[in-house]
Amino acid sequence: MKKGMCLLLGLAALAGCGGGGDGSGKSGSVRIGQFDVPRSVYDWVNSSATPIKTLVASPDDDFSDLAAFGNAVGDAHIVSLTEDTHGDANAFELMNRQVQYLHKVKGFEVLLMESAMFDVEAIWRSATNKNASVVDLAPNRIFFMYSKSDAGRKVLSYVDQQRATATPLLLGGVDVPLGGATSIDEIVPALTSFLQSRNSTALQHAQWASFASVAKRAAELTSGGMDHAGFDAVAAQLQNELCSDNTQGATPRETPGWWCLQIKGLVADVVRQANLPQMTIPDPRDKQMAENVMWSMTHLYPGKKVILWSNTGHGTVLRTCKNGNCVLPSSMASYLRDSRGADLYVVKNTAKEGSVVDYTDTTKSWALDSMPSYETLSLDELGKTPAFLNQPSDPALIAALLSFPGPTFTLGPDSTNNGLFYYKTAVPAIFKEYATTPLP
Repeated sequence: MKKGMCLLLGLAALAGCGGGGDGSGKSGSVRIGQFDVPRSVYDWVNSSATPIKTLVASPDDDFSDLAAFGNAVGDAHIVSLTEDTHGDANAFELMNRQVQYLHKVKGFEVLLMESAMFDVEAIWRSATNKNASVVDLAPNRIFFMYSKSDAGRKVLSYVDQQRATATPLLLGGVDVPLGGATSIDEIVPALTSFLQSRNSTALQHAQWASFASVAKRAAELTSGGMDHAGFDAVAAQLQNELCSDNTQGATPRETPGWWCLQIKGLVADVVRQANLPQMTIPDPRDKQMAENVMWSMTHLYPGKKVILWSNTGHGTVLRTCKNGNCVLPSSMASYLRDSRGADLYVVKNTAKEGSVVDYTDTTKSWALDSMPSYETLSLDELGKTPAFLNQPSDPALIAALLSFPGPTFTLGPDSTNNGLFYYKTAVPAIFKEYATTPLP
C-alpha cells in the first residue's frame, strides 16, 4: 500500500501506512500510524472519553453509560443525531438508543426525521386520530433506509410503543417532498382543497395547470427538464399569500404557514431537480429543512425539546466559502446554529471500519471509507471504543484538533460537531421491501 493513499483510505488502512503507534513521534506528540497526534489532544482524549457499554437499546436499559452525554447536552432544546451513511445498521441502533435516552431521561418530547414533512404529518395524523401503526405506515413515506431496514425501523417501533404512555414521543418530518407516496398522491389535491376553502385567487392563475403538473412531478422527483416558468409564477403568488398569514388552523393542513413551507419545499425540489446531477451548493433543501424545524418548534411544538435524526451532511454544521468568506451555512444544522446558537447540540456517530449497504443500490454493499481525526486516532490507540467525547472548551486544544493534516471533522463549541460517539465497526443495514399501507 502506498503511503500517499492513507489519507484517502482512512482508518481502516492505517495498519499499512507506516509508524508503530508506540508513542514515539515529534516532540510533544504521539506517533499513531503515519500521524503525529498532539500530546495535548492524546492526553485530553485519555482523560475525557467515556466508555459506552452497548450500541443497542434494551427494555431494561438504565442508560448509566450515557450520563456524560446527557450532561454535555445540558439545557439544549435541539439535539441533532447523525449517521455518516444511510447504510450502517450500527449507526441506526446507536441513534435509537440515544433517542430513547433523550426521551426517557432528558425529557425530549419530539423526534423530527429526515423525511418529508408532508408524508410524516399524514402518518402521525393517522396514528393519533385512528390508532394506526407508525411503523406499518412508514414504508414509502419515510425515507426507505429508515423505514425498510430492520435497524432503522426500531426507532419507529419505539415511537409506537410510547404513544399510549403519559409522555409520548411525537413524530414529525423536516424535509421537502422527496418521492413519498402521500406527497405524490395528495400534495396537489390537498393544496387545491385548502386554497378553495380560503377562496384563493391563485386557483384562477393562468398558469395554475402548469404549476400543478410541475408540483406533482417535483414530488415524484421527476421535474428535471420541465419548463417551470409557470410553476415559478404561481409559487411566488402562493408564497406572497400564505407566508405572511399567521392564522393558526386546527391542524397543519388547515394552517397557511404550514402550506407556505410545502410550497417552498416544492420550489427547492424544482431547483434541485433542474440542476441535477450537479447540485448547486448550498443546496436549497438544507435551508428549507432548517426553516421547517424552526417553524415546527414555534407553531407545532412550542416549548418542547426536539431530537433531529438525519445524515451527517444535513445534521452537522457545515459551511461553504464565497469570496474568501468561509462561514456561509450550507447544511440544515449550520442554519440552525446561526439561529439558535448553543441551544443546538450536534452529535456525530461514526465507525472506524466495516461495510455498509449502498443505499443507491440496496443489493450491494461497500467498505466503509471513514474519515480519521486526531480524536478517533487517539481513541483507537487507547483502546477506548465505543466511547463518547464531548467538545473541549480550551481554544488551544480546539486549534490542535483543527491542525489535522487532511480532511477531517473536529469538536468544539463553534465547530462541525459538539459530541462524538465512536465505535469500531459498521455493519450493513438489512433492507427489505415493503408494500405501501393505505392511510386509514
